[in-house]
Amino acid sequence: MPPGFDPERVRIQARALRAKRADIVAKVAPELPAILGEAEYRRLFAAYALQHPLRANYRWDALDFAAHALAHGGLPRARRRPLKRWRSHRLGPSPR
Repeated sequence: MPPGFDPERVRIQARALRAKRADIVAKVAPELPAILGEAEYRRLFAAYALQHPLRANYRWDALDFAAHALAHGGLPRARRRPLKRWRSHRLGPSPR
């Protein structure tokens, strides 16, 4: 951390930016919070965003998040199946 920066304020700002990113992804792919449930979506997305910077655009962020949630989210079958279907459906050349 550079001198003069308040670590607590930086932490708060980083959390706010992760929440904003989750909001944008939820607008691009509203099915994600619907499939996972709003609270679980927020929890999983926060964990994902800590380890994965935005690499291309929000469409790919949504797809990458879904892959991460499937691989590391510990989701029950009732959530995994529709999430897997959603992701495979959207991996085509353009979203429907």
